[in-house]
Amino acid sequence: MTIALLDELGPDAIVTSEAGLITWANVLAHQLLGAAPRALVGTPLSQWLPAGELARVETILGQRTRAFPDLPETFRLQLIDSRGQPVIVDARFSGRDATRVYSLRDATESARGEALMSRLATLSRSGKGLLGADAVLDAAEPVFVELGWRGAFTRIVPDGSVTLRSVACPPGDPVGEYAATLIGRLIPRAATPVLDQVLREGRALFLDNVPGFLSGPVSGAQQLSKSLIEGRVYRSAWCPVRDAQGELTHLLSMAGRGMTERDFLALQLFAAQLGEANELSRLRTELVQRERLAAVGEMSAVLAHEMRNPLGVVFNAANGLRRTVAGEPAQTLLNSLMEEAERLRRLTTDLLDFARPSTPPLVPVNLGPLLEEVAVAARTEPTARRARVELRVPPVLPLVMADEVMLRRALLNLTVNAFQHVSEGGLVTLSAEALGAEVRLRVENEGLPIPPEIGVRLFEPFFTTRAAGSGLGLAVVKKVMDELHGKVAHEPRETGACFVATLPVAEPDGATSRR
Repeated sequence: MTIALLDELGPDAIVTSEAGLITWANVLAHQLLGAAPRALVGTPLSQWLPAGELARVETILGQRTRAFPDLPETFRLQLIDSRGQPVIVDARFSGRDATRVYSLRDATESARGEALMSRLATLSRSGKGLLGADAVLDAAEPVFVELGWRGAFTRIVPDGSVTLRSVACPPGDPVGEYAATLIGRLIPRAATPVLDQVLREGRALFLDNVPGFLSGPVSGAQQLSKSLIEGRVYRSAWCPVRDAQGELTHLLSMAGRGMTERDFLALQLFAAQLGEANELSRLRTELVQRERLAAVGEMSAVLAHEMRNPLGVVFNAANGLRRTVAGEPAQTLLNSLMEEAERLRRLTTDLLDFARPSTPPLVPVNLGPLLEEVAVAARTEPTARRARVELRVPPVLPLVMADEVMLRRALLNLTVNAFQHVSEGGLVTLSAEALGAEVRLRVENEGLPIPPEIGVRLFEPFFTTRAAGSGLGLAVVKKVMDELHGKVAHEPRETGACFVATLPVAEPDGATSRR
């Protein structure tokens, strides 16, 4: 009766021994060691243990009975199965004299999860975290390759997500090939049901049957499901990566057949490490950028000051010549001179705007009329003649805290930039919407999308893709929005370009502006 009860106990394997020989073992013990039924009985216990492990067991038993009665009941123990492979177990053992009873529970998955967490944790101590999430992922990739996992690292944007890179995906791997098709593309939130659930719930998600979760009508989900089935992957972890303010900025998704909930915990810790790496990288970049901008600002102020007086002389001389010189050739040359001088004057204004330190007084601003003024002013630009402009502003909007002159300048720069890159006959759209304590302004244009490698540099001073551009327009926008306690960002799109400016609402109690 006692033997029958021991045999039915689960999930523990039970082994008894006498004078070092196994006298009985239940079914789970045979399964744990890969032995045929009843094959363990009569074999030396040392046959199933690495050298020195049996002596360690005896030492622990001695400590428990004599000197350390409060030792933990469970100890980590290593066995050797019938194929010579190590098996990690959590063991309880007891006995008197030469008789022993061992209760063993498979801890291989637990040990692997602990090893994974340990290896991932060492990455932060190596200092590579200072180089950003990409460097941490590069360093972690061998761990994921060894585990046979693969995945992706994704940036969250307001209307969806953009896959930045695949992780540990070998050539020819179905999951990796699917991830490669997403890199750099804006994927709408509606097409990513798993991401949508992570964003709604604000927590990590572990799926033990991914194809079953992704069997709905969304085509993107069906493609992902197909790639996972072809890759024989059925489990995955989706871990949010947050910034210093707790905002969800990125997503780490990993998939693998052998993934367990312990691995899921390790991946969440690793995702937190990625967030810290991003934050450290951002702070370092911001420090370098500030030092660089300070130097550029000093140079710009001197240059703009030195240019102003000669430009005034050029304008006066050109206007005088225009009154005294007749004839089409001379007038054409003067027009060209005035156009180039005007371009230099705009550059001088941009340089001064960029270099001038400012702490503007912020007052409630009515956005409706301001956006109409910006749309009208932008239509006078030469590039605006080949495109259409549309204003999409609700009749009622909250007032925002800003400096009206500076905000008009920033929005006009964004709109002019949109006209400069719009397709022939395309549409430039200015829109606004209230979102809680903020108002979000969008400036969009139809045309070609902005490549990711250019998108990350858009707000750098003097960076431009136009031969005649100064590279200061967007840098001035960024500076103005920072001074207004707002934000501006490029929002990736599959077609066209979109810039989003966000400003704080002036009156939380609901004061509004009307067009």
